[in-house]
Amino acid sequence: MSLFQRLTRTLRPTSFTAMSTFRAARSARSPMLDPNFFGSTTRLARQTCHLEQQHDIPLRSNVNIQSPLRFNFKTTFHYASIQPVLPSSNTPLTTPGLRHRTYNAYNAPTPDRTTSNMRLIYAFMGLNGAIFAYAIYVQEQAKQGYNPPFIRFLQNCTLSPIGFFNEGRYWTTITSVFSHMNVMHIAGNMLSFYFMGQMLAMTPGFTPGKIAVLVVGSGLTGSIGWLYTTMKNRNLQKRALGFSGSVMGVGTVAAFLYPTTRFAIYGIIPVPLWALMAGYAVYDGYYLDDKNSKVGHAGHLGGLAFGIVYYFARVRGLRI
Repeated sequence: MSLFQRLTRTLRPTSFTAMSTFRAARSARSPMLDPNFFGSTTRLARQTCHLEQQHDIPLRSNVNIQSPLRFNFKTTFHYASIQPVLPSSNTPLTTPGLRHRTYNAYNAPTPDRTTSNMRLIYAFMGLNGAIFAYAIYVQEQAKQGYNPPFIRFLQNCTLSPIGFFNEGRYWTTITSVFSHMNVMHIAGNMLSFYFMGQMLAMTPGFTPGKIAVLVVGSGLTGSIGWLYTTMKNRNLQKRALGFSGSVMGVGTVAAFLYPTTRFAIYGIIPVPLWALMAGYAVYDGYYLDDKNSKVGHAGHLGGLAFGIVYYFARVRGLRI
């Protein structure tokens, strides 16, 4: 009898046990076990198994799971990091903790979705710019003595209690949102809307439809709020216009999502977004009933209120 046959006959029970262990490990798809943990007898049995069935030994797996088998030695498995799956547009948005809510650290949606959202942002900005260009044109005509175009612009693109309640110009609650007559007014609104709107455009779950609802809803709520306070204070000769209500709504949702993102006031003073929006709310609330103010504080607060409701009802997925 040869040495190999003697060795095989002597270690046959051990060989059978080792083979069962290795086959069970392969069925669990666990990684290759470290031979340093084996004793001398087990190491010899593994060599015997290698001679008998060499194809049963290599065990490879990309699945990182902890083996359910209990061995008389310790095995350490290392887990690979898995990329998170971004939520679809049909699922409610979830937000990270406060210390993680920063715009730069948020996972971006697919490029196609981001592009569509930004196109809508640019479309709103283009609409504001086109109406502003027409407003400048009719103002120049009025300065030259031709007033009818300017009068029609005031009647149809600015909001007034008389025009809304007495003349039935209900569409002015929307057209006035996209109208401006001052360079600084439109510049401030468009810059704020671009940066805050870009944050929402890059947020997973936001679609062009959701952004449009937020923009139009905030502007409409701002118009209604302004009409209410104007009628309450009996300032019937006043007119309102501007995109500020929509900017406040967009900024409110962005502040809930990314409260620690910093904005520079006048390009100098860095302020976290939550503090900036809270400051606007306090300022507008303080001057809300000021009859001499030329700022539509009620319109700002109306847009802010819509942004809060929209965030909790649509972004957080709550029913209120």
